[in-house]
Amino acid sequence: GPSRTGASRRHCYKDYLAVNELGKRLGMKISCAFVLGEWDPDNRLRSVKCLSKYGDGWDNASFLDKEEMQRCVEAINASEYIDLTVHGLLHGYYTDGIDNTDESDFYYRINKEPYMIPEDEVRHRLDCYFDLLDHYKINKKVNSFIPPTFTYRWDELSRILADYGIEYVSTIFRTMKYEGDKKEIVDVEPNGIITIDRNNNIIPWNQMNCDFSEIDN
Repeated sequence: GPSRTGASRRHCYKDYLAVNELGKRLGMKISCAFVLGEWDPDNRLRSVKCLSKYGDGWDNASFLDKEEMQRCVEAINASEYIDLTVHGLLHGYYTDGIDNTDESDFYYRINKEPYMIPEDEVRHRLDCYFDLLDHYKINKKVNSFIPPTFTYRWDELSRILADYGIEYVSTIFRTMKYEGDKKEIVDVEPNGIITIDRNNNIIPWNQMNCDFSEIDN
């Protein structure tokens, strides 16, 4: 599932307060890649093909703490520094006959080669994503996208993303599939989306209680 940080507890509204405080101290917005599937309030995501390893047995409603969800939403809406970015529903595409080690919502792999899932499925996943934002009345302007596992092809998925108001994509250029000359730092896709190279983090993405003493300035 999407909760892959390895934390010994469930994430809660105080995590959003912490992100807000970080942005406040830095004086800048924090781009937060949101995976929303575990916010499904009534199992509406059963309509999404290949959503999870549970198949038709998807049942999130039984486990959702609605009071905690409301506190999360209030913390997000109140924050000047949380910049909500589309990431995915459940960070995966689960079906027989494919290599799912990539765990991308919008691509699957056969013999390590990425293929975008059918366009109607992409659109249904995005429709469900924005439907969940509307359900919880999250008041953020959402105009950016980070592909799950940075699996991405230039001028492919972006053609659909543009229809959903996406203006910016952040991904890793060295793993992005494209033709032509090497792309450097930032480029504009044919539909006008600005796509930015996402550099390596200096610490692992899921590291907690970090020790920065050995990191050079």
